[in-house]
Amino acid sequence: MQGLAELVPMSTEWLYLAAAVLFIVGIRDLSSAETARRGNMLAACGMLLAIGPAIVVSGSVIGSGELINVPVQAAKFGFVLFWAVILSCIIKYFLQVELGRHCLVHNRTTIQALNQVPGPRFRGTSWIGILYLVGYTLSVVTVGGIMAATAGLFTSVMPISESENFSTIFWAVIIFGVIGTVLWFSLYDALEKLIAFLVCGFSLSVVVALLLLIFSGSRIIFWTRSA
Repeated sequence: MQGLAELVPMSTEWLYLAAAVLFIVGIRDLSSAETARRGNMLAACGMLLAIGPAIVVSGSVIGSGELINVPVQAAKFGFVLFWAVILSCIIKYFLQVELGRHCLVHNRTTIQALNQVPGPRFRGTSWIGILYLVGYTLSVVTVGGIMAATAGLFTSVMPISESENFSTIFWAVIIFGVIGTVLWFSLYDALEKLIAFLVCGFSLSVVVALLLLIFSGSRIIFWTRSA
C-alpha cells in the first residue's frame, strides 16, 4: 500500500501549481486592455506564491563580493566600471537559463551537466568540474570574512564591552550559533523568511543608495573638487 506521502502531493507542490495557474491566467488577461489590471494582479500573486527555494538561492549568491568588494570598488572608481556589472549580469542570466533548460531536458544535475564538457579529465571528472570545485572552495572561505564583517557591524551598533576585539568575537560566536542551529534542526521555514527579508532589505538599500547618489551627485562632485 502506498504511503500517504506518495498519494497526496506536498503543500509546496500545490503552491507551485497554484502559482503556475495564476501566472498563466494573468498572462492571458494581459492580452486585453479591459482585463490587463486584473492580469497584473494575478501574475504578481503567482510570482509571490512561487517564492521559495529560489529566494534562498538568491540570498546565497550574495557574498563578500556584493557586501564588501563592490562598495569598495564603487568608492574608488565610481561608475567607470558600471558597464562590467551590467555585462556580467546579462551573461549570468543567459548562462543560468540555458544551463537550467539543459538540466531539465536531460534530467541532470548542474554538476552532471558540467561534467559533459569536452576536454581533459581526471578520474572521469571533467576539467571544468575540478575548476568549479576550486572556485567554490575559495568562495566558501570568504564566509569567514562575511561573518567577521557582520560581527563588526553588530559591534559598532551594539557593543558588548569596551574591548572591540572581545565584542566582535562575541557577536561572531552568536552568529555562528544561530546559523548552526538553523542548519542542524533544518528550520527551512524560518530560513526562507529570514533570507526573503534580507534579500528585500538588500535590494531596497541598493535602490535607496542609488537614488541618494543621483540626487546628491552634484554636491558630492562639488565637495570633491573643493577638497
